[in-house]
Amino acid sequence: MKYFTMFFVFGILMGHDPENEKLDWSFYSRVGTVSTKNQSGLSTYLRLKRTTNYNFRDIRFYTNIFGLNQDIRLRHKSSKISFNLPWFYHFSAVAYEKNTFIDINLRYHYNQGFGCLFKKENNNITFELGIAYDVSDYLENTLKTSYAKSAFTYDQNFNKISTKLEVENFFQISDEINNKNLSRYQFMFELNWNLYKNISVISGIYQEISPNNLYTQNNRLISYLTLAYKSPLKWRL
Repeated sequence: MKYFTMFFVFGILMGHDPENEKLDWSFYSRVGTVSTKNQSGLSTYLRLKRTTNYNFRDIRFYTNIFGLNQDIRLRHKSSKISFNLPWFYHFSAVAYEKNTFIDINLRYHYNQGFGCLFKKENNNITFELGIAYDVSDYLENTLKTSYAKSAFTYDQNFNKISTKLEVENFFQISDEINNKNLSRYQFMFELNWNLYKNISVISGIYQEISPNNLYTQNNRLISYLTLAYKSPLKWRL
């Protein structure tokens, strides 16, 4: 009975009216240069986003190529805003990541949880808490590591300039294997300058940091400068 009550209350909080929802699709693309302390290369980015009044879905594909080294990330995220609590939402995300700078050949990652959205005319702030797990070497083993996830994002819009800050923390809660703790922080900051209509210049930095410096002695800060294009799509799916 208690489980039925819990799911009934959750259904009320997350319920919505699909007939009154506004549907929007958007496509984003970028191309430009990317660099670390000692290397430079090609940066590309593709994103497809679908939003309604209460639902959000997007898929993002990042590629940063430096010859032999690569930083490649494919991520899908979905979230649903509560109908009765418009500042409260549930989310889930799945990602595949390859980053040879920190010895990640192919990492499969999944997380889910709850978040709070504080939205004003010119800025958005979110806080998220949840659970996560990943497989650090997806091609070689199936050993899963579990984490407690926390995240913070801040988006600020000015006249022709906008900024984005994302900070995620994954704190390992499962047992360590071979005394290796896979806890980590992921930081991203971007500056977007709108040139003309749907065309922008975006510069940014990204870094993944292990508190115990587990991956390598060279946790790399990646910086990029790209030309970006955003296009609305008239899809009704």
